[in-house]
Formats: sequence, C-alpha cells, structure tokens
Amino acid sequence: NFSPVEEVGSWTPVQVIDGEIPQDFPAGTYIRNGPNPYLLDESILISPFGKLYCHWFEGDGMLHATRFDQGGKFITYKNKYVDTMAHKIEKNTKKTSFLRAVEGDSLAISASYLLNFVRQLHLFCFIFLSYNVQLRFGKVNGPTCNTHVFKLAGKLYAVAEADIPHEIDLSSLNTLGTLDFSGKWKGPFTSHSKFDLEKQELVIFGFNAKSPYLQIGIVSKDGDLIQKTDLELDRACFIHEISITKNYTLIPDFPLTINMNRLLKGSGRLVEFENNSSSRIGVMPRYGDSKSVRWFEVEPGYSFHAVNAFEDSDEWFARGITPTDPRNARDPQVDGALLANLREWRFNLDKGTVVERNLTSLETCGIEMPKINKKFTGRKNQFAYAQVVDVEASKVVGKFQCVFLLMYLRFAVYRHAKDEIDVKYHDLGANRYGSEPLFVARPHSTDEDDGWIVSYVHDEETNKSEVYIFDAQKFQDQAVARIGLPQRVPYGFHSDFFF
Repeated sequence: NFSPVEEVGSWTPVQVIDGEIPQDFPAGTYIRNGPNPYLLDESILISPFGKLYCHWFEGDGMLHATRFDQGGKFITYKNKYVDTMAHKIEKNTKKTSFLRAVEGDSLAISASYLLNFVRQLHLFCFIFLSYNVQLRFGKVNGPTCNTHVFKLAGKLYAVAEADIPHEIDLSSLNTLGTLDFSGKWKGPFTSHSKFDLEKQELVIFGFNAKSPYLQIGIVSKDGDLIQKTDLELDRACFIHEISITKNYTLIPDFPLTINMNRLLKGSGRLVEFENNSSSRIGVMPRYGDSKSVRWFEVEPGYSFHAVNAFEDSDEWFARGITPTDPRNARDPQVDGALLANLREWRFNLDKGTVVERNLTSLETCGIEMPKINKKFTGRKNQFAYAQVVDVEASKVVGKFQCVFLLMYLRFAVYRHAKDEIDVKYHDLGANRYGSEPLFVARPHSTDEDDGWIVSYVHDEETNKSEVYIFDAQKFQDQAVARIGLPQRVPYGFHSDFFF
C-alpha cells in the first residue's frame, strides 16, 4: 500500500460500515499527510554516476481528508496534492522535476544535488511566465510538503523539513501560497511545530546542512514571527522534533548527522549515525539565546519523535521514542533494528544532572509516531498513543526505510508511581495496518483521555482502506465506528483534526 493513488476530485459522501459515530464526536476535518509520487520515471534510477533509488520520503505530498458534521450524520472524503513548485513543474511538463537525491550511490546522489540546483534555474523562467507566480529556485532537492499539517492564525498549512509551509484552503484543499513570515524566516521549517495553548504561541525550528545548523523561532497567535534564534551547534544534525515545557524549549543534539563531505568522499551517506560521537540535550529558556542553553550529555542514541516534556517541581522531564540499536535503526532488513522504546530524560538544572531510563521494555516490537492530547503539550500528562511495528511484516517491505506496518498501543505513565507503566495493545487484525493514532478530544471535557483515536487503516487482503474511530478510554475494545472510503489511502505520516 505504498504506490500512489489519483485525486478523487470533489468531496465524496462516505458511509459508516460498522458501528456508529458518537453523537458528541466533534464536527471537523481529519487530515493526514503523506508521500504520493505524481510521476514515477523509472529511467531516473540509473545514471552515469551510479544507481539512484526511488525513496518513499521523496513522494509529493498528498492530503487525505475526512470531513464530519456534528455527530457524523454526513461524512465526506477528499484527497488532493499539495501544489508545490515541484508538483507544478511536473503537472506542466509531464517530466520528473527533481532527480532522486535521498538514497543511492554516493557519487550519483552528489550529482543529483548539483543537477537539481542548476536545473531549477532553467525551469524557473518557464514556470514564472506560465503561472506569473514567484517561486523559490536553486534547490538541491524537491519541495514535497508531505509530512505534516498544522494550523496557525486560523490558516491551515502542509509542511515537510526541506521547505517552508504551504497554505491550504480547508474547504477545498487547494494550495494558496507559502509562509515565510514576510521573508523573516530563511531556510527549512520543522514538520513538528509546538503550540503552547496557555501562552498562545507556536514554537518552530529548522535544521540545515550549513551554518547556522539550527534556528528556533516563536510565532504569536496572530501569525507574526516575534523571535528567531540561531543556535551555535558544531555539527548539522537531523532533528525531526523538539519539545517544549511551560517555560523552556528542549533541543536534541544527537549524532544522526548531515555531512556533504562524507557523501562526496564516498565514506558514508549524507545522513548517517556517527557511532563514536556524543549525544546531548539542551534546555533553553523559551525566549533565550544560544548562550542561555544548558547542555546535558546523555547516553549515545537518537530520537526521531518526542512524546512530551514538562516541568515538575525543580526538574524537567522529556520523553521520546528511541531505537534499541541506533546504528541500524529503521532498516527493516537488519534483525532487531526496528525495536524501539519509550525513554525518559529527567533534568535538574540546579544540580546540573540528568537521569535517563527506558519506561518500556519492549523486546519483540518497536513503537513510533506517538501522539497525546494536544491540550497537554508542554504540561505533565499521563497518556500517550503510538504505533506498534510489525517486525516480520515490515521486513517483507524490503528496500524502504522508515516504512513500517503498524498496530497500536496506549501507554499510561501513572501519576503517583515512579516505575509503573501500563501498556495496552489494540490489534487491528490480520493484515490490517494503520496510520498515526490521532487523539480527538471530546468537546468541553477536561479529562486527558476523554476522547477518541482516529486513524486511516488499510486491509492488505482486500486492498481497501477505512477510517477507524476508537474510544480512547476503552482502548482494547473494537472500533466504535468504521467508515468505508472510495479508494485506498497509502501509508503515510502525520495528521491532525481541524475544527
């Protein structure tokens, strides 16, 4: 279920095929982003410089949206491409706009970067005259906007690390333009911004292969960039997600590094885990600068996805997903490489100490794509939901990295116990695999786990996809509702619910 699908066109009515939508399920739109290549030109896989592979991460962004009225009396589905520069070029020329540049032989990838950069200078004039729009050009890889969606100042955006966000019209899913805060934000933009509900602030960041390697920003509720800080890091790290607390930002500096020299010399990949390098986490006051960061050395490893962070008395807590073996993590062909656990780091700024431990001890599976009730972002919370990697099924996937076939779990960190973790599993059934488990809160409820888990689920046997809705407080029970869809939804990345 990784091959691309076509756009269905207009909003299409869909039906509940099992169960019923809860009466107090909120009206809104559930949107999940993910890769969906517009063109698959096999000729680009072989070049004079070596082999290039079509990597799943490079697929064009496609939004899959299911819209509910109050109580789910009328439900519709629509999917649509994010209309990035690369997608515009491909629609108009019917040719692949950017050479593959994620996976392959070192020399071939290096050549792709150079050719992509030069090629866009040539194509820019054509696109500008055809569309009369101002486009960014001279990129070494294509903008995809295939990773996440978020809302800021009443506007919806799609985003991926390599580019700036693209504004999306919620009613039509049309792409309206880009967001760079009137030119104040230069460089990549995170797929995982953090919204502080109490302070009404959005914390953003972007990492780069050139100095400054990391920028952190704060955006007001009105959408204005009110602070931007360049962090003085010694290396370029692949930082997919940071964490926030009420007053601080927590920054991972793990040795999953980006190094063009390594690629050019043929001594390694562009993005690679450095086995003999150090790991650390920085604790920075929300409005601090690079010099205000307190760095804590931690055990070697890395974490793609954070669960949450919070302040409790005189300590700061961060929780994230860490692989058992970071050297080979996310390679389905390496035994044990897909194993991952929930890890906790506890910082004491007064003493300058950090204590870390695994909160789970999963020995036969891994977890990924954690989600919480967003109202508790940066605040002490108890519950989180994640996907469980089906290790054997994922091995069959083959070449793709970071592509897992998944079930679900819910883990509860008890408020009054230091060591007890309650892990509950929900098995979707044979040959059924899901997307990220999104928590949708019950309207007006203050209980953290009072709501539902929503996800796109695909049946590999029937090759059909559905929307599942689970009661979060009855996690192991069958879905309260299943919604049939007009076509399958390929496996993808992150999601949210928009009111």
